Amino acid sequence: MRIAAYILAALTMLSVAAPAEAYRYLTCNIGFGASPLKWSSDTRPILTYDVNFPAGTRRNAIQNVIDQFNKNPSEFTFVRVNGSGPVGRGNGLSEVWASSSQNVLNGAPAITFIRFRCDPLARRLTEADVVFDAKQAWAFGTTTTTLSSYGGSKRFIRSAAMHEFGHAAGFLHVNTTYNVMGIDYTHVHSNGGITYAYLGEDTSNGTVFLYGLDSSAPQNLAVAHWEYVGKDGEYSTHQRTALYPAGSSTALQSTFFGAERAYRVKAGQLIDARFTYENLGRATVTNAVARFYISTNNLISTTDRLIGTSTIASLKRDKVSTFNRRLRIPTNLTVGTQYWLGVRLTPVASEQDTTDNATYTSITVVP
Repeated sequence: MRIAAYILAALTMLSVAAPAEAYRYLTCNIGFGASPLKWSSDTRPILTYDVNFPAGTRRNAIQNVIDQFNKNPSEFTFVRVNGSGPVGRGNGLSEVWASSSQNVLNGAPAITFIRFRCDPLARRLTEADVVFDAKQAWAFGTTTTTLSSYGGSKRFIRSAAMHEFGHAAGFLHVNTTYNVMGIDYTHVHSNGGITYAYLGEDTSNGTVFLYGLDSSAPQNLAVAHWEYVGKDGEYSTHQRTALYPAGSSTALQSTFFGAERAYRVKAGQLIDARFTYENLGRATVTNAVARFYISTNNLISTTDRLIGTSTIASLKRDKVSTFNRRLRIPTNLTVGTQYWLGVRLTPVASEQDTTDNATYTSITVVP
């Protein structure tokens, strides 16, 4: 499946900047420094229209993406506005709309057109138009099994929109770390049969670089069962995290439960459980607590069976952390039964959004 493209519309004398972190952004470079291209205001109105995003599931999907994007710890936010006039590029408005024209889409399921100024008096973004393919089979809801990344038949519009709104804020593609500015539909958070699109650690950190830290922003920790595996051109590629025999780099054998892998484990076996941990919040968190559970379903909560606890010495906003934790499978699990091995990060002070604090991997107990 083609992933979103990025088109620059306006002056072409620019460069791409890449700081020590992975996020990448546009700069002007015409003999007066490499200033980032960003919005001149910390609040950017963006218009949606009833013809493509009427009230209900479609508009809710876009509003949810904006709400999730706005949880970034910087001063920058988008504000959705109901539009009434005809859409178009170059009209000075930032808009979200749909098109079936390949002259617009250029073969992509979604695309963002950016206009900007690069001169000594005005180095800034001036317009961002996010356009979706009207013929694409989109999933507007959050049911995990409907999504192509979980064996379903539809592409997740919320993750695609999060990627495109990243462009609209001034960011480019990333291929060096787990990042929504890579392949977006495998940069998601899932728990309990529900999947969410989210901005991610690296792009959240980038918003602080571009727009400054909001000192009142809450803390926000997250854990995902996806990890960085490589690159496809400009895009990072991601795969599901796995379970391993203790000390091994080869994943446990697995079967499929629906479209998801269920790793074959024995009662009492030592394993290494791999997950990706992120800090999306205001500041570094020290001694974050991760608790591991065995559950009879894929909703991981504190009511499940606790099998291990781990302390993460430091979670910084400038690094995605994917690593293993050694655990012992309980000895009294029922052979032939499917369970879910999950992890939950204990919320820290001022953490308001805990929907992304837990996730899972499926297991099947074998003789």
